Amino acid sequence: EEIPYTIGIPSTQENLDKILDGQSVERQLLILQRIRLCNHVSFSKENRDKMKRHYTFLFNRLVRLASSPELSTEMIDVLIQPLHELTWDKMGVHALSLFREFLKSMEQKLISPQNGNWGALELIMLRVIGYIWPVSDKRHGIVTPASLLMGQYLFWHPIVTYKDVLTKLYVTNIFLTFLSPAKRFASEPFCFLFSVLDAFTTSSDPDIPMYSPSWNIPPDLLSLQNPRRANTLTHTDQPIHFLLLTGHREKELTDVDRFSRPALIYWNN
Repeated sequence: EEIPYTIGIPSTQENLDKILDGQSVERQLLILQRIRLCNHVSFSKENRDKMKRHYTFLFNRLVRLASSPELSTEMIDVLIQPLHELTWDKMGVHALSLFREFLKSMEQKLISPQNGNWGALELIMLRVIGYIWPVSDKRHGIVTPASLLMGQYLFWHPIVTYKDVLTKLYVTNIFLTFLSPAKRFASEPFCFLFSVLDAFTTSSDPDIPMYSPSWNIPPDLLSLQNPRRANTLTHTDQPIHFLLLTGHREKELTDVDRFSRPALIYWNN
């Protein structure tokens, strides 16, 4: 079925989902592009409010897909470029409010004694923030709070399982991409990396400098000399495991692929 050249702005979240669900990645991108171009805010004053609503629908869809147990990075990737274009096409203030509310929810989850661990949703949204907003600014209304949250997560959240280590490694990777362009420094990612390296070390060689780790990683959790732990890394039927989603090796990665494929950590419980 041919896609109409003129597509109105969906009036509800359900209408947007109905338009996009079941479509290929290429067709979804084309549909969203035509919605944005055919209803540009410069055409009518009324379009500004309609595009704000459309941005909210796209944001909610992103959160829903990133929260789904059946994580589909291709469907998530479809939404990134439209959100980026809309953010810098006179939707910045509205986008700022949505991302701020999400960061508040991340903070509440972080300080919650029942569930302080971040899941795939939070990790993906941190990557989205680094893509949409400028990480090179010295201070920014979204990037700066996100950086502070990552530092708090690395420092506060205890390490009990492999999933904790993998999640923190991924957060560290994102954190460093936030710090480098602005030439900022934060101690948390480096202290955590030193603690991980220390946990791998089992040698008592006096020539190896002593290091007092900042994080208490359970003994032998990452020890390479423990065969039981080494076997756990290769078993796919463990209660907790992870997948490194590196994209399709049979084709060259596109710019959108490079966004979400590097190392999204996904686990099944």
